[in-house]
Amino acid sequence: MNRNPLSLLVILLLLVILVDTGCRKHSRDDIAPFPSDTSRFFVHTAPPYYNGYHYSHYYDGSLRHEGNFKNGVASGHWKFYWPNGLLMKEGNYNNGRMSGQWKFFYPNGNLKEEGNYNNNVRSGHWKFFHENGVLRTEGNYNNNRRTGRWRFYYPNGQFSHQIDY
Repeated sequence: MNRNPLSLLVILLLLVILVDTGCRKHSRDDIAPFPSDTSRFFVHTAPPYYNGYHYSHYYDGSLRHEGNFKNGVASGHWKFYWPNGLLMKEGNYNNGRMSGQWKFFYPNGNLKEEGNYNNNVRSGHWKFFHENGVLRTEGNYNNNRRTGRWRFYYPNGQFSHQIDY
């Protein structure tokens, strides 16, 4: 049986491509933006049997996010990264829902906001920062609604005003 070496090379190349794409854990489309804010992402569920560490990369190879799945849903501590490699956000998932302390960062690495989530809903004390790292706003949330006294600051840190909700 005499085969052309070129055809064997093509078959071998196709096999390598098929094996490589079949071994990847998830596609690059496994996170999607929240409708109201493209700086936040949620992790789609994985197959129900999937448990363990998961990570994804941008097209250039840099890390996009990392965390764990339990019974096919995001669980435990997760980290998301900007394409420049700096942290975008980090926090915990409980049964696929944002839970506990979360921190969000600007692409320059400065803290953008921090606060608590309870079942994907903002609750408790939150702080928001200007891109230069100076406090911009702080106040409390109850069931995703601002409550109590909120204080606002200029980018130089000087107090601007307050609003009672």
